[in-house]
Amino acid sequence: SGGKKYFGGDEIGFLDIAVGSYVGWIGVVERMGGVKLIDEAKTPRLFQWARSFAADELVEEFIPATDKLIEFAK
Repeated sequence: SGGKKYFGGDEIGFLDIAVGSYVGWIGVVERMGGVKLIDEAKTPRLFQWARSFAADELVEEFIPATDKLIEFAK
């Protein structure tokens, strides 16, 4: 990303959407499986990307809350 906010630059692009579709489920796996998939200390840029992507006003309404996804997964 060359220090940019998203994979392709300052705006969300195709790769962000493709990879970002897993952001909600990553939280489910981390909580249910007791594992850390995106570790802030080990992968700070990926961690920040996931946080920025999920918080974007155009995206946040489409990523279900982790608790809702956990209920769905049970």
